[in-house]
Amino acid sequence: MATIQELITVKLARLNQTLSQIEYNYVLAKVGLDSTSPDTSEKAELAIAYAITEVLPFIPSKVTEGGYSMEWSKEAATEYRNSIYTRYGIAIPGNSQPTVSEASNRW
Repeated sequence: MATIQELITVKLARLNQTLSQIEYNYVLAKVGLDSTSPDTSEKAELAIAYAITEVLPFIPSKVTEGGYSMEWSKEAATEYRNSIYTRYGIAIPGNSQPTVSEASNRW
């Protein structure tokens, strides 16, 4: 059976991204797991969402080198992450909703 760290590595490889061991530890600590935890827990999906959040700013939209071109869909990665956050009732980072406040008592 694969560990949660191996699962995150596979998921991020699809986006051509990696995490350092320190970043793995940070992401896994946020959900209360360690690198040897099995990938069958519900927290595994949350760890994947947090890992995607960590690498999202670094995903290039298009890379061209020597006549060879690659494209990644940053929107698809964002939607996948958001769907996990929504499923578990977690606020989506960077998606602040307007709030209503009572302004009758200014003091």
